[in-house]
Amino acid sequence: MAKKDKLRGEGPALTPALLKKTVEAAVETAFEKYLREKEQSEEESRDKRLHNTELLLKKYRGLKEYSDDAVFDATQVKGDQHLQEILDLMSHGESSHSISVRSMRERVAQVRIILHHVDKMLNFYEFQCKKGSKDEEHKWETVYLLYLSDEEKTIQEIAEVFEVDMSTAYRYRRTAINDLSTLFFGVIE
Repeated sequence: MAKKDKLRGEGPALTPALLKKTVEAAVETAFEKYLREKEQSEEESRDKRLHNTELLLKKYRGLKEYSDDAVFDATQVKGDQHLQEILDLMSHGESSHSISVRSMRERVAQVRIILHHVDKMLNFYEFQCKKGSKDEEHKWETVYLLYLSDEEKTIQEIAEVFEVDMSTAYRYRRTAINDLSTLFFGVIE
């Protein structure tokens, strides 16, 4: 009979105490895995926000120019006789001035909304930094010189302006991007 039990895979009886320990161990393992995955997901989200903040800052000048100069409506085009003739043909007797490219108009609107928010947050950040310590002021000035001013500077040039090590200039940039990420995306960590 002992041979038969081994073949079926039957072993010692599962006591309530052993069952309880097994369930507790399984729950603890599952909970630890859940916490690790949650932490990893939060870290990925944080990294994504920081990346997007830096990307917004790097592209700021171009986005400003795009939002100011984008052409999406026939009324914005003046002096192009060939375009006017084409628009007149396309309009089938309707006013060619009402023709616009909706997708372009929508993108320009989205960019303008984003830039309006970014500009408000940058103004707030500038105000906060300027009433703070010298390091706080340097964080704002680093952002301004790297991403916003007409003549962009490098980290090395910023370090020279502030008479600090390049590592300090990098720290100003890193902490400013972290601060701005919270302002741009509204996530407090």
